[in-house]
Amino acid sequence: MADRREEAGFTLIEVLMALMIFGFVSTSFYMVMFQTARGSQVAQDVAKTTQESQIGFDRMVRDTRQAQDISQAGPYSYTIEVDFDGNGTIAPAGTTNAQGDYEVLTFAYDDATHRITLTSGNLAPQTLMTGVYCLTSGGVCKPVFDYASDHLEYDANHDGVTTWQELDTSGVAGVGNNDGVPDGPELPLLSIVSFQMRLGAGGRSVTMSDQAQLRNQV
Repeated sequence: MADRREEAGFTLIEVLMALMIFGFVSTSFYMVMFQTARGSQVAQDVAKTTQESQIGFDRMVRDTRQAQDISQAGPYSYTIEVDFDGNGTIAPAGTTNAQGDYEVLTFAYDDATHRITLTSGNLAPQTLMTGVYCLTSGGVCKPVFDYASDHLEYDANHDGVTTWQELDTSGVAGVGNNDGVPDGPELPLLSIVSFQMRLGAGGRSVTMSDQAQLRNQV
């Protein structure tokens, strides 16, 4: 009598279950890989944006420290005069010094494009930083640029810092005009520019702040 052996096999249901489990595991694996790759790309984008903007930020701070005067000051833009060639005079706005450098520079924050630009002479504004956002308080945009003075004799609250507001409201003729903005007589006394902003990319952000004191003020 011939030996009969039953051959083991899988039922249709077992095959379908195996395929379903395999499909679930594969999908989960690829989702994890996709999220990891996406997170890595976001991190690279943030790092690149931060690095590029840090270069522009450093230039703005460096040029401001070399300035000898602030000729216009506002919460979102300011203009400085820098004697780059050291000849004791400032090349008028729109002109260059003997070395071809513009010495009247305007830095400005544009909330619509989230950029900080540098304008010199008749050249088109040069983008220094992108992905820039102002810090907010109660939903209101706070000044990106702020100003102070080293003339402590006008430090009304004796906190060691003379703000442009204290100059403006000093009540001293030729020091402040009490008009609520840093202009006119306050400008020659301003010697410090503070920077405060938020740099964002890929849903992430980092706060950037610094302070530049004019080293060549006359």
